[in-house]
Amino acid sequence: MENVESVYPLTPTQKGILHHVLYAENTAAYQLQFGLDIEGELDPTILLHALEHVVARHGALRCMVLHEGLDEPAIVVRNDVEIPWREIDLTAVDKAIRRSSLDELARDCRCKPIELNTAPLYRVTLVKLDDRKSHILLDIHHIVFDGWSYQILLTEWVNTYLTLGKGAKPQLSK
Repeated sequence: MENVESVYPLTPTQKGILHHVLYAENTAAYQLQFGLDIEGELDPTILLHALEHVVARHGALRCMVLHEGLDEPAIVVRNDVEIPWREIDLTAVDKAIRRSSLDELARDCRCKPIELNTAPLYRVTLVKLDDRKSHILLDIHHIVFDGWSYQILLTEWVNTYLTLGKGAKPQLSK
């Protein structure tokens, strides 16, 4: 068991979600999607680096769910994960249809299942709309994340981005 920080049993709620995911036709039904419009200049490299700091701090952002061949399913927290990150540039798309192109992209991302047996249980898509506007799509599995957690993630991510942008070291503890 390389790259494993810890292993936990699923909570009753997580077991219920797992049951529904395993037996539902629409496995993406238990995925959450958050979208965030960003105005102003944005450095994608610093943004990703900031997220890496936040991911290092929170085990839920480095975990997967194993269930096959086990008596009881388990959450496995990895020491390290590669963040599923992609950047899409829509600046060449006609401005009149740019928002509908973004909506279509969001719909496609939302419909693509997140595999529970692979860490991490989320994807990030950074979409450049023009020189001063971007949009972040975060698709994350509800088995490890809820609406309340979003505010914590977003606050830490933004604060870390701003700190790194000033050339300072973030003060997030692990």
